[in-house]
Amino acid sequence: MKNLLAHILYYSGISWLCFFLSRMYYGKHIRVVNYHGTPESQSAQLTEQLRWYSRWYENTSYEELISFLKSGKWNKSKPGIIISFDDGKRNNFDIARPLLEKFHFIGWFFIPAGWIMAQIEEQKIFQKNDSALIAAYPGGCLIMNSLEIKELIQKHVVGSHTMTHHRMDINDSEEVMIKEIRDSKYLLENISGFEQKIFCWVGGEEKHYTRDAEKMIRNSGYAISFTTNTFPILEHSNPYNLDRSNIETTYSIPLVLFQLSGIMDLLYYPKRKRLNKVFYPV
Repeated sequence: MKNLLAHILYYSGISWLCFFLSRMYYGKHIRVVNYHGTPESQSAQLTEQLRWYSRWYENTSYEELISFLKSGKWNKSKPGIIISFDDGKRNNFDIARPLLEKFHFIGWFFIPAGWIMAQIEEQKIFQKNDSALIAAYPGGCLIMNSLEIKELIQKHVVGSHTMTHHRMDINDSEEVMIKEIRDSKYLLENISGFEQKIFCWVGGEEKHYTRDAEKMIRNSGYAISFTTNTFPILEHSNPYNLDRSNIETTYSIPLVLFQLSGIMDLLYYPKRKRLNKVFYPV
C-alpha cells in the first residue's frame, strides 16, 4: 500500500513538490538514511538509489557533521546526506562499501560489537531472519570480522550499535546498560584501533528509548547518537537525538522520494514530540 501511494504521489508530482518545499523550509540540513542488508541480488537497486542521492545531496563526513552541529556552517551547494548501515552484515562490506566508494560517499556502519567475535553458528542465530545473507555465505561468517572493520574504518565511519543488538527497555538494570552502551564502545575501540564516538539505538519503537540509557550514552563518552524517527539534522539539533529515515535496497525511487519528501517527517511529529522528554536538552 505504501509503495502504491508513493508511486501515485511521485507521478502526480506531489512528492516532488513536498520534497522541494521541505528543502526550502529546512534550509541548511543533513538527511540520514539507514539500511540493513545489502545483498548482491539487489546491488542494481542500491546503485540506482546512490545515484539518486548523488544528484540531490552532498557527502557528509564525521568532521563535517560535528562542525555543522556546533556552528551551523554548511558550505556545500546541496543538503548533506549520511548513508548508514545497521548490524555489521558482511554484505555491507562486500556489496555496499565498493558502491559507496564508486559514488564518493562515506558510509556509516553501526555494528553490535559483541557479534564481531561470535562463532558462525551464533551469527546464524543472530541473522536467522536474513535468508539472503545466510544463503550468500554458506558456512562462512555473516558479520564483518575485525580485519574488515579495520579496513572499513580507513575510509568510512564505524559506530556502536550496542553489544548484542539490544533494544533498550525501561526495566534494564545498570549492568545491562553498561554492557550494551559503555562496554560495546570499549570493545569496538579495541577491535578497530580507533576511538568510538558514535552510538546508534536499536529499534525505532518508542518504548525502546529510555532516559536512563540516554544518560548512559552521554556519560560513556559518545559525542553523538542516532535514532530512527524521520527528521533531518538542523543546525540546532540535539547531537544525542539525530534522526534517520529507514530505506531498504528493495525500495523504488518513488518510495525513497516519499520517505525523504517531508511527508514522513510530519507523520512522525507526534512521536518525536513525545520522545523529546527522553532526551536531555543541549
